[in-house]
Amino acid sequence: MSLPPSPRPTSDDQQWPDQQWLSGGKPTSIAGQAAYLAGRAGDTLGLIVVGALSLGLIAVLLICLILAGIKGSLVATLLMLLAIAGVVLAFGKFRRQTRQAAVLRSGGAALPRSDVGTEFATLEAERIQKLAHLTLKAGASLSAPLRQKLNASATAIRDALRATAAGGVLTREAHDARQAADDDLPTALSAYQDLRVTGSGLAYGEVLLSEQLTLIERRMRSISDAQAQQHTRKLEAGRRYLSVKYGEADDLQPAEVRVSGQKVKGEAER
Repeated sequence: MSLPPSPRPTSDDQQWPDQQWLSGGKPTSIAGQAAYLAGRAGDTLGLIVVGALSLGLIAVLLICLILAGIKGSLVATLLMLLAIAGVVLAFGKFRRQTRQAAVLRSGGAALPRSDVGTEFATLEAERIQKLAHLTLKAGASLSAPLRQKLNASATAIRDALRATAAGGVLTREAHDARQAADDDLPTALSAYQDLRVTGSGLAYGEVLLSEQLTLIERRMRSISDAQAQQHTRKLEAGRRYLSVKYGEADDLQPAEVRVSGQKVKGEAER
C-alpha cells in the first residue's frame, strides 16, 4: 500500500517565525559554510587519528599486561592497568572537548553559558540539535497545519530547555523539558508515522497528533513563563534591597507606576 504524498513547503511555512534554529546553527554564507565544514572535517580527522593511536597504545599495553601476568609481577600488572585506564580517560576527554567545540561552532543551537557547567550546557545543546533534526525530518511528511504545530512545539521545547539550563540543576521543570525532547515528542511523531503506513484513519490521527503537540507546547510555554517570572522576582528583590540599602524609598515603586504617578500629579497641578 503506497503512502500518501508528502506535502511540499508552502509560502506560509516559510513565513513561520523563529524557524532559523532548525537549520542546526550552520552558517549561511559560503565562507561560513566552508569554515564550518572544515571544522567538522578537522574534528572527525582528529578523532580518527587519536582513536587509532589510542587503540595501538592499548594493544601494546595489553601485550605488556599479559607478559607481566605470566611473569607474576603484581607491580607491573597494576602499572599496565593504570596505563590502559589513563589512555581510555585521555581519549574520552579529547572526545568531549571535540564535541564541545563542535557545539560552540554551531552558534544557532548554543546555550547561554553564564553559571552553567560546560558539560551540562553541551548536553543541552546536543539535545536541541537532535530536536531540530527530528523536527525537520518529521515535518517533511506532515501537512502544513501540522508542520506549523510541530515547529511551534519544538520551539517551545527549545525555549524550555534553555530556560531550565540556566540553573544547572535537574528540577521538575527541567525534567519535563528533557522528557518532552527525548520521549514525548519523538513518541507522538513515531506513532503518527506508524499510522501513515497503514494508510487508514489519517484524519483522526492528525487530530490526535495535533492535540498532543498542543499539550506539549502549552506545558513548555508554561515552564518558560515560570522561569521568566522567577528571574523577574529576583530582579525585583534586588531592586528593593538596593532601594533600602541606599535610602531611596521612591525607588521601591516600579518605574511604570512612578511615571504614571508623575503624569497624574502634573495634570492635577494644572
